[in-house]
Amino acid sequence: MGSLWDGVSFDFLTSRLNWGSFDSYRLPLPSLDGYRALATLGLLLALYLGYYLLFVVSKPRVVGGGTEFRNLVLTHCPSLSRPYWPTPWAFHAHLSTILRALLQKRPALLFKRELLVLSDGGEVALDWAEPKEGGVERLRFESPVMLILPGIVGCSADAYIQHLAWDGLIEGYRSVVFNQRGLGGVALKTPRTYCASNIDDLQEVMTRIKSHYPSSPIVGVGVSLGGMQLTQHLHRAGPDCDLQAVMAISCPWDLFKTQASIEEQMFSKRVYSGFVASRLKEIVRRNMSILAPSEQTDSAYDADHILQAETVTQFDTRLTAPMFGYSSLQHYYSAASNHDHVHKIRRPFLCLTAANDPFVPKDSVPFEGFENNPLTVLAVTSHGGHFGYLEGAFPVSYMWMNSLCRQYLKAMRHYRE
Repeated sequence: MGSLWDGVSFDFLTSRLNWGSFDSYRLPLPSLDGYRALATLGLLLALYLGYYLLFVVSKPRVVGGGTEFRNLVLTHCPSLSRPYWPTPWAFHAHLSTILRALLQKRPALLFKRELLVLSDGGEVALDWAEPKEGGVERLRFESPVMLILPGIVGCSADAYIQHLAWDGLIEGYRSVVFNQRGLGGVALKTPRTYCASNIDDLQEVMTRIKSHYPSSPIVGVGVSLGGMQLTQHLHRAGPDCDLQAVMAISCPWDLFKTQASIEEQMFSKRVYSGFVASRLKEIVRRNMSILAPSEQTDSAYDADHILQAETVTQFDTRLTAPMFGYSSLQHYYSAASNHDHVHKIRRPFLCLTAANDPFVPKDSVPFEGFENNPLTVLAVTSHGGHFGYLEGAFPVSYMWMNSLCRQYLKAMRHYRE
């Protein structure tokens, strides 16, 4: 059988389709200016790629730790022995820090809330994580507990905290988030909030966890201010610490240098210090009946003056320092800074920080303290921002710090004192 097109000439087709001559359908060639533009674009892309490969992609610098603990960490944390590949179009400190908060999606997670009434009448929320669906191993009564402390205005509703809780569940930990006073949807019951140097509430939280699971070791994971509080507990408790181990992520070490880093430049002052101050002021606004002076409360805080604060420093001067009994901002920042106390830590401690973290200047990190303590390891990436650690072309879910967190949790399952 012949084809349907047998006997149909090419001339007939062109005449019916009215194609005209081929000359009228030639693609126009780029002009000389077009070639120059393409060449310039190609050169810029090559330079960008070269810079990325030479100065951005690199292995973390690992400092400190005695032979036994360091080897344990490096064995179970392969991320520390491989290059970290930040998102190529967002490796700048500000982009990494800001876009993580804007882009990261939450995992399929549920929380069961436990309200803890503290000894002074205050109240905090402990949110125990559970998966919406399967995918994690069944927890036993004696399974270890992962205690998560968010950043300065963070809570269990934040995506980065939920991903950390998910990391714990994946590694067989019972994950619980400690929401500070006035956060996580819990109103203040007393005229007191929280600060980087006070760990009274943290100690009561750990006591409650131990009452639930007396045979379960507790591993603390703290981000930013949460890491500072865990570090405070570690160096104060020494060998009597209730925690089996700690991981601190993007943890400021010297608040005076942090203050200078986020408030001396206009961008950081407005975007970082200004944003955090606005969130802290929201706590005050939501709890005016407790914090504002009245006949029903003995509070002596000038709420109007506090609400005029435009930076973290102003807020801490007007509320945080006097609230916790400090005579001045300098007194408070000296007490909250941990850079001189690494040698007192007597539990396994991993600290992750980025050299370009706008909240943690590199010269504020106590490298010598880590080098001289066999139970502490410091991992410094060249990029990552303030707990940004974007990874992949479209960083909307899992971040590089989560990989390291899982690996460290697994390592602590193998740790023996």
